Amino acid sequence: MVSNKCAFLEHTLALGNSTLEAQLVEIVPNNWLKCRIFALNVYSSPQNHKQAFSSVVAKAATLAGKSPLIAIGDFNAPHPAWGYPKATVKRKNLVKAMTDCSLELVTDPQFPTRLGNSVSRDTTPDLAFIRNAGKV
Repeated sequence: MVSNKCAFLEHTLALGNSTLEAQLVEIVPNNWLKCRIFALNVYSSPQNHKQAFSSVVAKAATLAGKSPLIAIGDFNAPHPAWGYPKATVKRKNLVKAMTDCSLELVTDPQFPTRLGNSVSRDTTPDLAFIRNAGKV
């Protein structure tokens, strides 16, 4: 996930018995990067309809502090704004977790990340959220 031309640290996120997969990487400043950047990569199975995100997002936000934080991943959290026919509990949990930690959605749903076919529509299961991006 990170170029070998920059230094990085991988942070361990204890997720307990959660089925959520997550990795937090801290990119360390160097000659061309003025501040630390934290990147949280998440995968949530589409079969987990009630996935909670608050713990992992809060842990990442705490570690990042005032540094920029990017949360990206395949969240599989259906919402009509992202091309799905209806919203789910999982979507509600995702939005609450991101809002509670002041992360803002930057994915443009006009550009789906999953193309449908004759029996399914285009959707956006892959989302990106940011916080403190103006500091980069």
